[in-house]
Amino acid sequence: MFTFFKDGWTAGFFILDNRKKWVCELAYFGLVPEAMGYGYGEYLLKFAVLESWKSQDLRLLTVNTNTLDHSRALPLYKKVGFKIVRIENETRILTKPRNFDKNSRIG
Repeated sequence: MFTFFKDGWTAGFFILDNRKKWVCELAYFGLVPEAMGYGYGEYLLKFAVLESWKSQDLRLLTVNTNTLDHSRALPLYKKVGFKIVRIENETRILTKPRNFDKNSRIG
C-alpha cells in the first residue's frame, strides 16, 4: 500500500496487486475529497504507473473502474494511458431495508 501525504495528512493511496504472473492490477486508488481538484490524482496515478513498471517481469498493467467511482476516474485513467478493453453493464443491490421481510411491501 502506497500512501500520499500532503502537509502531514493522508490525501490519497493506491495498492498494486502483483499476484498474477506478468500482470499488475491497480487494485485500489483514491483521494480524500479534500485533496480533489489540485492535480494530486494525476500525480499519484502517474506515480502508481511508474511504481508498477519497476517489476522486471511485468507485461501488463490493469485497472477496473465502474460508475460507483468518481466521475473523473475514467477520464483520468485514459489521460494517463489506460485503454478501455471491455465495458460491462451490471446492476447490484448495495443496500436493503433494515428490517427486510420478503412478504412485506416496500414503499
